[in-house]
Amino acid sequence: RRQRQMCIRDSLYVHLAACADRLGDIAEAREWLSKAVAHIPAARVKELQGPNAGYLKDQVGRMEKEIEKRRAMLDREQNYLRRAASHLRTALVGSRLGGADVATAAYLTGEFFRRAGEFDLSLTWFAAARQLLARNRRGGREAAGGTDSEPDSILEQWIREAVERPDLLKANMPADEAAAAARVVGEPLADPRPSFIQRPLDKKPAAGGETEKVPAARPAVALADPPASCADLMSNLYKAVAAWRRNRDGHIPDSLKEMLDAGYLTDSSINLKDGKCRCPECAAEIRYRKGRFGDANDFLMFHVGRTSCGKTLFGDGTVR
Repeated sequence: RRQRQMCIRDSLYVHLAACADRLGDIAEAREWLSKAVAHIPAARVKELQGPNAGYLKDQVGRMEKEIEKRRAMLDREQNYLRRAASHLRTALVGSRLGGADVATAAYLTGEFFRRAGEFDLSLTWFAAARQLLARNRRGGREAAGGTDSEPDSILEQWIREAVERPDLLKANMPADEAAAAARVVGEPLADPRPSFIQRPLDKKPAAGGETEKVPAARPAVALADPPASCADLMSNLYKAVAAWRRNRDGHIPDSLKEMLDAGYLTDSSINLKDGKCRCPECAAEIRYRKGRFGDANDFLMFHVGRTSCGKTLFGDGTVR
């Protein structure tokens, strides 16, 4: 029975690897396949005797072959993605796309390179795609008389999600590739990653051959941490929302969690206790609301219930 349970677990890991592969995370797919291999009871099954021994040996053999086939598929898929990205890149750099959507082609180049594990190249073409899309939006708004409050396109949202992944946060744009992409865009490339995100600790060789940790960059938002008053806390939130909008084409964050996860805010900067933001003066819960930024008649943060403090953060940054 235990051997059958282990085979079932192996099958689950293989299915999870397939799911990760379809989601474009080939590295995670390989991890699931490695877990499947680690749980295959090959040595135990080999020594088994009895009526079920043949069945279990066949199951283990089929599982090992399935895992090897999946690994070969991942290798082949990465190769195909790398080739597809290279062909698209060549067409972009050589201006051979004709009337095709250049921004979409640049996005696909970045996405194919990402799935192929070429993160430095991926970051470069995501940057190019982001600037091309932003230019297209500006041109469309000017023609239609629109404003900067219009929402991001789906491609812009996908790019933002991709560049905030851990593998791309650690990537660097190669100078020669950035220069080639800049010629496609028609302007120098800007790093598409939000400047406020704290980078992981880098490492550099130290004296004696050991490894020295280099502190990560601090967030670009200057916060009162911890806030001494309710006004300080609300000011922290307002600064974080303003920085978010600067880095995300005027988009307003949906929740405090988004800003915390992205590094705009820290738990202590909003006096987070037991999962709730607490007023430093009256200890009442304070909630964030996705209001209209810049509007003096709309609000972004407020106290819950009747409190001795009762302050509210309005869209123009005033606290009253």
